[in-house]
Amino acid sequence: MRDISIFQIPVSKIEPHPQNPRKDLGDLTELCDSIQRNGIMQNLTVVPLDDDMNRFRCVIGHRRLAAAKKVGLFAVPVTIAQDMDEREQLATMIAENMQRADLTIPEQAQAVQMMLDLGEDFESIADRTGLSESTVRRRAKLAAYDQTALSKAFKRGASLFDLEKIEKIEDPELQAKCLAAAGTKSFDLEIDRAKRAINEKKQQERIVEVVKKLPAEETDSVNGKHYAGWISEYVLEKELSDDSKIEDFKKRTFPSDAKIFYRKGSGGAALYYTSEEKDRKKEEQDQLKEIAAEKEKRVHGVCRSIYDRIGRFIADRIRAGKTMSPEVQKEAAEIFKCDFLSGYAISRTCDAFCRKEGMTDGWTNDPKNVALFAVFVRLLYDEDKLRPEDGQISEEIDRLYKVIESLGYEASEEETDFFSGQHECFKPIKEDDK
Repeated sequence: MRDISIFQIPVSKIEPHPQNPRKDLGDLTELCDSIQRNGIMQNLTVVPLDDDMNRFRCVIGHRRLAAAKKVGLFAVPVTIAQDMDEREQLATMIAENMQRADLTIPEQAQAVQMMLDLGEDFESIADRTGLSESTVRRRAKLAAYDQTALSKAFKRGASLFDLEKIEKIEDPELQAKCLAAAGTKSFDLEIDRAKRAINEKKQQERIVEVVKKLPAEETDSVNGKHYAGWISEYVLEKELSDDSKIEDFKKRTFPSDAKIFYRKGSGGAALYYTSEEKDRKKEEQDQLKEIAAEKEKRVHGVCRSIYDRIGRFIADRIRAGKTMSPEVQKEAAEIFKCDFLSGYAISRTCDAFCRKEGMTDGWTNDPKNVALFAVFVRLLYDEDKLRPEDGQISEEIDRLYKVIESLGYEASEEETDFFSGQHECFKPIKEDDK
């Protein structure tokens, strides 16, 4: 049975308990006034620190002890509990403070953690403190937080409901960010951000788990790799929800010799692959493109040569003042619709031609010249109409040549070969087609 005695002990021999869960004793003004008028009405509880009873440690009554020292009392009434071990001292301090509602939430959390460290379990702490076991468990969770940040949050006005929201955030780093925002206007926004980040992380984990079944390796560089698609939550559910679908996806998406890679992104992962077969085909396609570009260059060169030849003929006709016959003039105007010369692009083409040939604006005063020039501009403005189709000259080009040949134009051997499809520039195309 515990030996309990009551004594008057000098305040100089009593020290506060270093593990007192209540760190802030609050305003002592009223308590000091009461002690000065009435003395200490309730004795303190202390434990001896040595066998000679020269030093004591306060277990219950820290505010009274501090107020007594402040008003200058020499001694205070105490109950000496001689066989109270450290665990019981802590439980007693916690229970006494909690019953008086003297502890803040962060202080309760630290007190519960201290009792857990001394070997107590949740049930025994609940019995000793009068808290429910669920409350004890929640306080223990709060003890894992940064205590400075936790105290600041409550001082800003954070509630226990806010702390419950933070508890549901499973990532410690995100929890810390939410705790730093608790009690502010941005708290709910920070909680939403944390939830989205956690959901995205879970999504990434699911996607990575699936792509490794392809199998795929994570990569930072996509140089030299072929892009194969983007895996989102939708694709994951629709096309990769089980192993058979994963195998079908692999066969449908990648060449048989593919080595597969993935790179994580926001909301999913991008797939890439390398393939000797695909690289070989791409190299062949690139070579074909180069050949086609060279062929196009040659064909264009021939077209330009024909443009220049017809252009010189028309310019010479205009300079010589030679006129069209009424029939040719009418046919040219009807076929080529001279009103398209008003277009900006056509006007610039006309101006460039005139500067090149040293012609003044005066030539445009003659409608016959305008009709004649329209023939050339029409040809120059739409190169595709100059080219033969399947070795056959188009009807429009045929009519065009009738107009200029009626003015004395004679087609060169180059033009004859070009429009018959026998020109040298076409030979590589025919060989490739075979």
